Amino acid sequence: MSRPNLLILSLAILSALLTSPILSGKDALADLAGAAKVYYPLDEGSFWDYEIVVTEFGRSRDPSFERIRNLAQVRVNGEEVTPRKAESPGGMTFLVAAREDGVCLVGGQPANQDEPTLLDEPDYFIKEPIEVGATWTYEGITMTIEATGVSVTVPAGAFDGCLKIKRAGTIEGQYMGPRATVIESEGYEWYAPGVGLIKSEGNRRYPTMDHEETVTWRLQSFGK
Repeated sequence: MSRPNLLILSLAILSALLTSPILSGKDALADLAGAAKVYYPLDEGSFWDYEIVVTEFGRSRDPSFERIRNLAQVRVNGEEVTPRKAESPGGMTFLVAAREDGVCLVGGQPANQDEPTLLDEPDYFIKEPIEVGATWTYEGITMTIEATGVSVTVPAGAFDGCLKIKRAGTIEGQYMGPRATVIESEGYEWYAPGVGLIKSEGNRRYPTMDHEETVTWRLQSFGK
């Protein structure tokens, strides 16, 4: 699988989560420091249930639901990585690594593929330093930390100390047939310390198809 196809799937799920206990609220703020991995728990067996709403042509489709689950760590090219599986039929499995400079996607494995495809270079979900104004890019997408210490409420609960990240840019690749060669993407992601991705909302425009859609993910529940 190509890097662009892995990237658009990772943007849809936008979460790859690292090794710390699942905490929430004030306990998380008191017990955890400000490193990237705080916002990406990867405990084996942890899961996240999301509601996904797609709006296009001014109308919202019926919501769909996705469970993301962390599997047991595996060693890939000498590095411990966590497979994160989307449990819907045909769901993708993402390989995520925690490194000193952040949390990153290193590869992925579609349900119909026997072996994972590894990226030549990692794509970072969150990169150090964790501070307002910090930016990093991958495949034409610029990620910017817009705020820290944000309070966010979703169906799973109210969360304090959240990280707000803006993403904006253009992805080139073939996603919806031969005409859809470009996606213009802009949106936001919110991560709660010790929990991970709790909300994502963004606009995707396909200029070669004169098509635009808004996709929102909200955390419904999480646990282990």
